[in-house]
Amino acid sequence: MELSINAVGFEAVLAKLNMRQKKNKAAAVQALNATGYDVIDALKEEMRFAFDRPTQYTLNSLRLQKATVGNMRAKIAPAEWAGKGTKAKDYLGPEIFGGPRKQKRSERALQAMGVLPRGMFYVPGSGATLDAYGNQSLGEIRQILSWFGAAGMRRGYNANMTDKKRSQLMHGAGRRKGYGIAYFAIKSKKSNLRMGIYRQRRTPGFALPPQPIMIFVKGSKYQKRYRWHWVARRVANQMFERNLRAALVNAKR
Repeated sequence: MELSINAVGFEAVLAKLNMRQKKNKAAAVQALNATGYDVIDALKEEMRFAFDRPTQYTLNSLRLQKATVGNMRAKIAPAEWAGKGTKAKDYLGPEIFGGPRKQKRSERALQAMGVLPRGMFYVPGSGATLDAYGNQSLGEIRQILSWFGAAGMRRGYNANMTDKKRSQLMHGAGRRKGYGIAYFAIKSKKSNLRMGIYRQRRTPGFALPPQPIMIFVKGSKYQKRYRWHWVARRVANQMFERNLRAALVNAKR
């Protein structure tokens, strides 16, 4: 997913300059980096066009590795660090190239606990709480992980839970004292309910119908919809010479 704006790609422009002159080299570097920021701005706008309500994390996930006199190449790529979240490159990649997405950390946690069947993913159910961006609420995901014993999203995820305890959780047993809400998972297609995680609201002597919070799916292939390379090439070709001319004017001053 790395994009390189390389001075070698603009030989016709650079051939007009005497690159032995220090100020011209510095101007070329300045132009490459300015063009890199132009590309990032354009890619952010393309996100708003391609995606439904992209988060601020997604919009601000692109980083520029600046060109230098010794390496005339400005490189753009998603940030490698994502904290406890999913790396931008892991979910942007399928939008750029098509194909299946990688599992989220919460999916890996549920799978390690035996809740989510191997090779499956989850999507929000009709009873899920969504945030302002249309994604499942992080608080709700943490609540589900806590209910099934994930203890946040630490390594281990209670993978050594006994079969008896796991069976109880699968069928909604082991209700905690004082809780008006319980979660249970359906992992078999033989059930009348779709495979997924359900929330059961309970009051003394009465239980409401279960609500689907997460639905388990095999994972669908994404269609290419984020024009990553096309936008980058178009903006680089439009802006590099303009930025170079401006940088040369500044150098002459």
